[in-house]
Amino acid sequence: MPSFPSIQVPSYPLSEPTFKPVSRTEFEGGYVQSRPRTTRSRKRFVLKWTAMPAADFATLDTFFQTNQGGNFDWTHPITSTVYDVRFSQDTLEGEVVFHGHYQVTVEFEEV
Repeated sequence: MPSFPSIQVPSYPLSEPTFKPVSRTEFEGGYVQSRPRTTRSRKRFVLKWTAMPAADFATLDTFFQTNQGGNFDWTHPITSTVYDVRFSQDTLEGEVVFHGHYQVTVEFEEV
């Protein structure tokens, strides 16, 4: 399985929402019945770079184009835990903030 490239560490804060969908049914009497839709939760990760060097952006872009739609290993920069993830979005957007540096946001979801 491919591994996320070794590029600049993302800026803080790192966003790590936990996703566990719920099925809800509302009744005429005002009651609500709910239950978990899945048996396990999944982590999501939102990584942001405020000034990613152009070389790192080129590496990330190549990795995105090669692995979009597939799974890959990503090592959490703080805990060093390795997660099996995939890209959550269909696009990789880089915004030039000054010469040779990009502002980038990437979203992963645990498989």
